[in-house]
Amino acid sequence: MVGVINSISGERAASIPVRGLLDCFSNGRVDLHIERCHLLPGFQLVQQPNAAFKRLYKLGIDDNGNTPLPLWNFAFTLDTQRYRYKATRDALACEDPDGYSGTLPAMGTVLINDPIGPETGWHFLCVVGVGSAKDLAWRGLLANALSIAVELLPAVAVPAPDMAVERLENGDWRVNWRTEPPHLQRYRVKKGKPGQTDCADPASYRMLRHQQYVFKRAELPLKLCSQAEDIVKQRSAPREDVLEAVDR
Repeated sequence: MVGVINSISGERAASIPVRGLLDCFSNGRVDLHIERCHLLPGFQLVQQPNAAFKRLYKLGIDDNGNTPLPLWNFAFTLDTQRYRYKATRDALACEDPDGYSGTLPAMGTVLINDPIGPETGWHFLCVVGVGSAKDLAWRGLLANALSIAVELLPAVAVPAPDMAVERLENGDWRVNWRTEPPHLQRYRVKKGKPGQTDCADPASYRMLRHQQYVFKRAELPLKLCSQAEDIVKQRSAPREDVLEAVDR
């Protein structure tokens, strides 16, 4: 069985190849000095807080019709003086020395900010802490390379708002907004008097806090404007619903 355990808990990140553990046992006990065991040398990497780093990105189209690529935005510190890295589509390629950068200084906080893509799907960032250029030849060090996984989604248009609008027996209206992440992630809404509310005007929209809301008969009639957003905050055309007061 071949696999990689990746764990980032809080600010601390660790990567342990599952198959590497099997060669480090003798008579049921861990022995890191066995010649076939390649868990060492290792290094400690601590991920630093960075709101720009995400595990999931979606390609978007800007006002000029271009599709800008997202950046890794991966910030970290190391307990080694230098490091090497590379981007790949195969997590197991982190154990292959080909494609790694030259040795780079790891003083203070390091930021890898290369673009991701343009191919959609899974991308992996491989990082190893090293003391010198020759360190990369150590099999154990490459087996302990940190692998950061990010998924890149295609530039799909934001779907129209998916809603169920139902008049209740007491004259109230119940509205349900349905989501389907990542392309239909959330909603922006606003309401007002039908003759005074322009759904095409971006002013006064607010983020929807609840998936369901009941509009009381006493506040009718009103116009309800709903606009869907995807994971990268691209927006759909607004949908208009006029909720009329109906005599019971």
